Amino acid sequence: MNEFEPLTIERIDDVPLLLAQLERMQVAHLLDRHFPTHGNWQGLSLGMVSAVWRSQSGTGVDRKVFISTMTTVLRARNTGLPSTNPS
Repeated sequence: MNEFEPLTIERIDDVPLLLAQLERMQVAHLLDRHFPTHGNWQGLSLGMVSAVWRSQSGTGVDRKVFISTMTTVLRARNTGLPSTNPS
């Protein structure tokens, strides 16, 4: 008999809500203003990275699922490409 891996469902519907609230509070802007990065920093700002991680820690979402989802969303947001998962 074939054995199947158990199916786990992770709810990520609260993450956009948390991100929107953090944007509304301008958390990323405040962090960027108070903690400037050095010249080797590339990509998303420190404030945006911190806001994304903060939204993850406020949920019960598995980190692997969260990182995969948010990487796709943020990459699409910054490049203007459709947010399709490459895997």
